[in-house]
Amino acid sequence: MSNLLCNPFCNPDMLQRLEKTFVREIAPDIWMIEGFCTTMFFLEPPSGNIFVMRDGDMVLLMDTGHHPFYRPRILDVLKKFVKEGAKELVLVMSHGHWDHGKNNDVVYQAGYEKVRFLLPENEFATLNIQKHMTGDMQKAMAFYDPCESMPEAFRNLIQWAKNFPEFNEPLYQDTWSKIQSLPEKYDQQKTFEAFTSLLTNVLCPDLSTYIIDKAEPLPLNKRVKRKYGNTVVQGWPVGRFFLIHDASQSPGHICIYDPLNKFIITGDATLEINPPFTDTDLGNCINICRACLNMAEEGYIAMATDSHRTPQWAHTLDLWGIQPMAPVELVDVARGNDECVAHFRMWLEYYCALWDETVRAHAALGEATVVEILDQLKKSTNKYVLFKLSFKPPAVPIRPENLIVNVLAETGAERQALNDRILFKPAIT
Repeated sequence: MSNLLCNPFCNPDMLQRLEKTFVREIAPDIWMIEGFCTTMFFLEPPSGNIFVMRDGDMVLLMDTGHHPFYRPRILDVLKKFVKEGAKELVLVMSHGHWDHGKNNDVVYQAGYEKVRFLLPENEFATLNIQKHMTGDMQKAMAFYDPCESMPEAFRNLIQWAKNFPEFNEPLYQDTWSKIQSLPEKYDQQKTFEAFTSLLTNVLCPDLSTYIIDKAEPLPLNKRVKRKYGNTVVQGWPVGRFFLIHDASQSPGHICIYDPLNKFIITGDATLEINPPFTDTDLGNCINICRACLNMAEEGYIAMATDSHRTPQWAHTLDLWGIQPMAPVELVDVARGNDECVAHFRMWLEYYCALWDETVRAHAALGEATVVEILDQLKKSTNKYVLFKLSFKPPAVPIRPENLIVNVLAETGAERQALNDRILFKPAIT
């Protein structure tokens, strides 16, 4: 089991559900390998969708998923194209979060004459999973305490892990010791140390498969502009494809646009849990959705999907008891002008509402803490805010506080530490 899943403490039952994920040609020479999502983030970790796209002698691979289970599925599609005459394989990542690239080194097993791995220069830091996640946690501490609810979850994880023989392996003992020694009275530093140990020893102990050292940087000063109708985007061309640098869920996040099929893959730029990190840019989520909406309205996008849009994700929303924002949210691949317009209009309205309602909640309070602003936001009757706040951690790996943090950071709210309170003065009234 541990050879197929990302860590030995995953629920073994999830293999049966992984087996049901589809491998499908969604357009000529464009293949989608369905990712994975469920209601138990740590026991059944998610994996993003994988896309394989051919342009003549070149094949573009976007993301490789989180579980080693996907390796033979990726290879089947890649080798199919080799048999059909493809020579060059180019790997790109929508972004560097851990559910998108654990199988990156599979590219060297596919039999291509030439292999390249292209990564925006400002995404290398994100791809170093351990440093990024611990560093992001430390950044969040300047706004609120993100560790406070962790001890109970850690203790529950230990009880689960004890059911596996791997629990006794030396690699994990430092982590279990740190968790078991957490004091009854909450201690932020010790909790952070336990989180760091859990991340580096259990959840993501080996970064070698991400092949960070093999990546060629895509320089920001080498981005070019492309105009589609009245919409201008910037990024890097790869064959007929254009890597749009949108810097949404992470600094180096990209979308892939295929002008031949009028097809766009928006990665995690269109994802319900945005913004999950302090370096997520909610403003850029708005920008890319507005750009895609404009392109769809002018006929340049007739097919759209992202890194998690599948029937399985729709089922997960149902299991969480969350009503969709609109019927188009449950469509795995939006097809046709009308559906693509509806898709991107929904996302644009969603992100704009989150921004506007957060600013409004802060302005109503004046100087306030993140938690106080969140409590005020919970009074909103906006349907998009109600949708966002219906995601409940730890079942969903987000903190609604990070929405507040993003807006505070992006609006330049003035920070003041007063005793044990971290207060923010609204920059926008």
